[in-house]
Amino acid sequence: PRVIELSGGCICCSLSAGLGRAVEAMLERSGSQVDYILVETSGLTDPVEMVRIIENELDRGKVRLDSVVFVLDADNYEGVLA
Repeated sequence: PRVIELSGGCICCSLSAGLGRAVEAMLERSGSQVDYILVETSGLTDPVEMVRIIENELDRGKVRLDSVVFVLDADNYEGVLA
């Protein structure tokens, strides 16, 4: 597995173009032989915006959204949402 880290900002705001470029570069290097791409974000990323980036800014012939997984800290989520 190959890991590409995008740092220096929010992936759904300032790094959205970086995500698209990173995925395109990965596909070019691998000859489109990528089975899955996992995008792990911080707890503050808007999942709706991530879906928009994947569906609207990436080549739909090469990349498709399979699922969105949301992990919640059940012990602390009420304090975060308040």
